[in-house]
Amino acid sequence: MDEMTQVKQLLADKLEPDRQHLAPLRASLLEEARRPPTRRFAGSLRLAVAGVAVTAVTAGTVIFLQGAAPASAQEVLRQAAEAAQEQRDLTPGPDQYVHTLFQQQQIQVQNGKGELVNRMQERWEPAAGPKPWLLRERETSRADVPGMPRATFPHTTEVSDSFFKTDCEQAPSGELTYAGMAGITPDQMRKKVAAGGPDIWNTVSMLIRAAAVRPSVTPELYKIAAEVKGIKLIPETVDAIGRPGIGVTLEKNGARSIMIFDRETYRYLGERFEVLDPKKFAVAGLDLDEKTANNPKLRLITVNSSALVAVNVADGLPRLSANAATSKIPC
Repeated sequence: MDEMTQVKQLLADKLEPDRQHLAPLRASLLEEARRPPTRRFAGSLRLAVAGVAVTAVTAGTVIFLQGAAPASAQEVLRQAAEAAQEQRDLTPGPDQYVHTLFQQQQIQVQNGKGELVNRMQERWEPAAGPKPWLLRERETSRADVPGMPRATFPHTTEVSDSFFKTDCEQAPSGELTYAGMAGITPDQMRKKVAAGGPDIWNTVSMLIRAAAVRPSVTPELYKIAAEVKGIKLIPETVDAIGRPGIGVTLEKNGARSIMIFDRETYRYLGERFEVLDPKKFAVAGLDLDEKTANNPKLRLITVNSSALVAVNVADGLPRLSANAATSKIPC
């Protein structure tokens, strides 16, 4: 059996989180949820959305509810737009921060061996004014890829902080932030998408992820996504923490990108990016050089998933890690 056959079987049968490789993630999320709140941090994971996430992971088994599935990808996105219109934005005070937590999962396969890595990514952005931002990432666990020998890739368990300073009274040009999205119109959102270049799907996907802090601006993004040619419906899928969902995907240049929504509410859960054909992906100039892509012992196949776990309000920034990187955002 060659490498690509293994990977195709993995994507078809083994990709969705199961009890074995979600166990470390489940323990990590439960640990986070049990931690008492600190003086400076308001909320943390003990929100309803996080409770749902922990419950889904703790169960260990994905159960898809029966019912009439949408007839098309366009219908899913229409429902997602309607669901977003019903969501209320957070209303932090001017001195507070909007905190977003994503759980990320990466499967790497090389030379017939694989490894699954779980990470947490957090972002604190000011509700208003020229205050600093913080992006924090840390690895939480590693596990085997079901059906494959274990590979070992370089990694670190240290907290990685990126600290951004700014003197801007308003959000810098081009930044889609909580403060910068205030009052944005559908026409302005379409202009932001157009400014992102010819890959409309990729631009919209990134903007939807960024707009998790203010869901009221996403309906127009879903409408734009529904206009992209070639999108397809995935009736059953799960996100990076095991929540059952329904997906909309676009395949291009040997890879496919999937938006994942709750099967009942059609709220945004997360996304997944899969490299299906490393050679096509490399030739498109998006990843590896052609020499590496043509060598099955060198080429690296990745599956990246990201799940939105929580969006809440924080009173301030946490203590920075010792190796925090600092940079200044120009206005």
